[in-house]
Amino acid sequence: MNKPYTYLFVGYASDRAAVRYLNSLHGLVETMRHDHPGRVEARVELATGPEHLRDLLSTESDLLVYGGHAGVEEGSPYLGGGDESLYLDHLPDPQGTTIKAAGIVFDCCESGTEDFIAAVGRRVDAPAAYLGCNGTAPYTHGPVLLPVLLAQLACPKEPATPSCTTYRRAMEQTLLVAKTVWRADWERWVITDLTPPASHGTPLQQRSPAGPTGTAALSGG
Repeated sequence: MNKPYTYLFVGYASDRAAVRYLNSLHGLVETMRHDHPGRVEARVELATGPEHLRDLLSTESDLLVYGGHAGVEEGSPYLGGGDESLYLDHLPDPQGTTIKAAGIVFDCCESGTEDFIAAVGRRVDAPAAYLGCNGTAPYTHGPVLLPVLLAQLACPKEPATPSCTTYRRAMEQTLLVAKTVWRADWERWVITDLTPPASHGTPLQQRSPAGPTGTAALSGG
């Protein structure tokens, strides 16, 4: 039997809306496990501070989802806010912390802007499909998008470890489904292919607007 897909849902413990949202996603995956035993595993990890969040973002997984507040300050993207702000430019630690996931979703405000995408792209260690929101991520979007995305991934056609292509296709289909389910400004969501800086001159490739836009549930900003 192939190794199960691992989904990691990350946020700040102090963000109550994020905690509820991430736990709901975890519950959805737990339900899927009964329908597709051995195919998926999921964890919710709640950070207690910026350093803890940095460590969680570098945890190896197949799909990484960050849910919570975020923004861009003078061209520098950050997660959280106030004393809990983690600037993505500060993400690498002396040990070279990187994001190790083939599918990455930042369900937060400004995560689909060029500055934000470029910052995430500089932190990946392998090609990855990325979904983010260009502008404010409404609280109502995430709860629509992520369940659809997880459903798309629940019974993958590819028998081996999912690739960047697997997640990009799932993200594209998710936006199409969301557009038919609920009328909203899905155009603000973008799907991007990220390439590690070492293997490509720039981490930003094929930045394409998402036809349908998803549910960015807990960020709101």
